[in-house]
Parts: sequence; C-alpha cells; structure tokens
Amino acid sequence: MAQFNEIYFDTEHPRHGALVEESKTGLLQLAQQISSAIINKIDDLKDDPYVFFYGGGAAILKDYL
Repeated sequence: MAQFNEIYFDTEHPRHGALVEESKTGLLQLAQQISSAIINKIDDLKDDPYVFFYGGGAAILKDYL
C-alpha cells in the first residue's frame, strides 16, 4: 500500500499514469460501495445530531465520490 500511495501521489513517477489508469475501475467501485454505506448509515442515524464520520483514503477517492 505504501508503494501504491508513493506512486499514485507522485505525478513525476514514471509509473504514475499507468497506475492511475489501472486503478480507476477499482477505485470507482470502492467509492460507490463506501458512498452507499455512508448514505445508508446517514439515513439510519439522521435523528442523531452527534454523529461523526471519519475515514482514510479521502485523498485518493475524492474524485470518485
């Protein structure tokens, strides 16, 4: 995972473009699953004003959410 992040965020890395292109489908699927789970949880907890969502991976998935 560390190597993925290193290459993904380094636009100068020679494999950056290929990694971004290859990961689009998987990241889109992951973003859809995460967003569905979050929307369902928000619906379940909409009457509770003290709910916080915290998670990692936002920098990678933000384009897909």
